[in-house]
Amino acid sequence: MEIKDDWQITSQKQIDQGMDFSKLKIGETAETNDMICWEFLRNKDGMDIRVTNVYLIKDNKFWRHIINRCPV
Repeated sequence: MEIKDDWQITSQKQIDQGMDFSKLKIGETAETNDMICWEFLRNKDGMDIRVTNVYLIKDNKFWRHIINRCPV
C-alpha cells in the first residue's frame, strides 16, 4: 500500500520516463457507494503487468488507495 506522497512521486517518475497514460489498456472497472476499482495492463521492462487500483470512500472522500501489481 502506498501513501499519497509515494504515489505522487511514483506517478511523476512515470511521466518523466515518458509513460503515456492515455494509451493504457483499461480493463475491468467497478463502482459502488464505498469503492471505485479499475485495472490496466502496462509493459515494464518487457513484461506485461496488470495494475489494479482500489479507492475506498469514506465520508464522500477518498479514504484509502490500494494498488496491486501482478505480472501476467
